[in-house]
Amino acid sequence: RSIRPPQTSPQKKHQTPPTTTTARPTMSEALLPCYNNGCHVKQYCESENTEASCHHHPGTPVFHDTLKGWSCCKKRVTDFDDFMTLRGCATARHSNAKPEPKSDDVIGSGGELARPVPEVARKPVVADERPDPDQPLAELRKEPSRQLFAALDRHEEKRRKQSTDRCDSVGTPAIGTSCRNSGCGAAYADERSDLTKCVHHPGRAVFHEGMKFWSCCERKTTDFGAFMEQEGCGRGSHVWSSTTEEAGSRPDATCRHDWHQTGNTVVITIYSKLPVPARTTVAANAVVCDVAIAFDGGEKEF
Repeated sequence: RSIRPPQTSPQKKHQTPPTTTTARPTMSEALLPCYNNGCHVKQYCESENTEASCHHHPGTPVFHDTLKGWSCCKKRVTDFDDFMTLRGCATARHSNAKPEPKSDDVIGSGGELARPVPEVARKPVVADERPDPDQPLAELRKEPSRQLFAALDRHEEKRRKQSTDRCDSVGTPAIGTSCRNSGCGAAYADERSDLTKCVHHPGRAVFHEGMKFWSCCERKTTDFGAFMEQEGCGRGSHVWSSTTEEAGSRPDATCRHDWHQTGNTVVITIYSKLPVPARTTVAANAVVCDVAIAFDGGEKEF
């Protein structure tokens, strides 16, 4: 019997995979930073630098109405991180030359370059010398309205009628005469009206910065109707006519006033009812203002 040697499978030769060589910088070649706008390559090798290596933005940043982008392309984003990762719209060689800072590289809302505003040297502020308060006062011109003259005529007619209806006895007011104390709404009916207590406001009305109140109690409100309905804080006797007022039962008449300043103009507002233009004068200079007003149909003076 012939003995055949065992068949052995042919041995496979070991094949080495092909190796790819990448160009790497030598120890003597340094890595350079790229300063082109929008280039995401931090460092590059000059030996591998080609015309298509650098994707960058040749334009300038544009920031307008929360939108961010570059003037060289139309893409806009709202997030700053997205703006920083926008891929460049142009290709060129990497450049390690630092761009020179330009003071006029500011993009306006329309995409054009906006020139910087030149700085203007500010002059030191010098306080003006205060004018002499003793300068002569100049009388200001008055411009009364026709409505005021009509109201004065009605008031004078009403006063003559009340004087005609007045009783012969001295100091007896006409029926229906209102009490002159502020805040008192009582009207004269007969002699028993003098026995009732007068609930009124002995102070003056104050209107300041939208608030309305009486100086005697200072219950402040913004509604004029609520202000007029405030109950008086003082007690006393009724005052029916100006004769008792002149006798000393009421303090001197006062007018509420306020003022404000806008720039070089000072506005003074004096509130009076039925002022008489012929007996009202306003004189002023640069510092002092002198006002004399006859109001309430001429029965009171301020």
